[in-house]
Amino acid sequence: MNKFLARGCVTFCGIVLLVTFGSSVRVFAEPSEKPGENKDFVPVFKGENDRKLWLTSSDGVFEFIVDETGKYAKLMWCSKNEETVVIPSEVTRDGKSYKVFEVNEQIWERISRDKIQTIEIAEGVKNFDFGYFCGVHNLKKLIIPQSLNMNGLDLSCLHGDVEFVLNRADYVNENGIIYSADKTELYYFARKNAKSFVVPASVKKIAPYAFTGASEVDVDLSLAKSLEEIGAEAFLHSHMKNVVIPRKVKVIKRLAFGGCPLETIAFLSKGSNLTIAEEAFRAKGATKRTIYVPGEQKLLTLKN
Repeated sequence: MNKFLARGCVTFCGIVLLVTFGSSVRVFAEPSEKPGENKDFVPVFKGENDRKLWLTSSDGVFEFIVDETGKYAKLMWCSKNEETVVIPSEVTRDGKSYKVFEVNEQIWERISRDKIQTIEIAEGVKNFDFGYFCGVHNLKKLIIPQSLNMNGLDLSCLHGDVEFVLNRADYVNENGIIYSADKTELYYFARKNAKSFVVPASVKKIAPYAFTGASEVDVDLSLAKSLEEIGAEAFLHSHMKNVVIPRKVKVIKRLAFGGCPLETIAFLSKGSNLTIAEEAFRAKGATKRTIYVPGEQKLLTLKN
């Protein structure tokens, strides 16, 4: 019988597990899913840490920095704490306009942001730094344009049920759940107050952070017969106690089930090509877990 170590490589029934268990969970994006990536064009911004290089928009609402071409802006701070805030497609200073390409994660640092209920992102804005929505606790509505890089949009800090208005063709909002247009990717679960949810059979990928913040939702993966990938921190700190990993799953990424008090993990396949990242099932609460694989049962003892 194989032993499970606090950190190392474990193999059973052809499945290789890379596991690390510890007392703390740190939240980072994987390099391949780094928030803010854009393969088409990325302006180089300098001066983020040098306030002398920051400019104030003509309307006094935003402070920003300019890229090396002198054409693009990155919004650094916003001073507007109102019910509706628009992230503009351009800002003006001394009669010159700059296209807004990116938004800093600490844009709300100077204000309480308690009044903000709607954020509208204008068409043309490309990227948001990781953690942008942290602290906007009363947000009720988010309007997202076609131009925005969804792979770099961190929604893990959102609280409660938020209405998503998608002014784009590649993603759809179905009853508070954001899918790719063909429903093969479950991008974000916005129904934070839901009690249960069954992942549809069409879904091939659960995006990073998809269920982060929806900790009370009982998610059933057993019918997701097309599922191949579970993204980093997809179920971080969920209260799930039991999970079934469907037969076609090939990749479970870092901290996908981090912080979950899982008691049983059932794999429906012995597949030798299943890759489970380090800390994918990092422990919380439970000291023992039962892992089921076809025709065999293993007991996993964790070190918390």
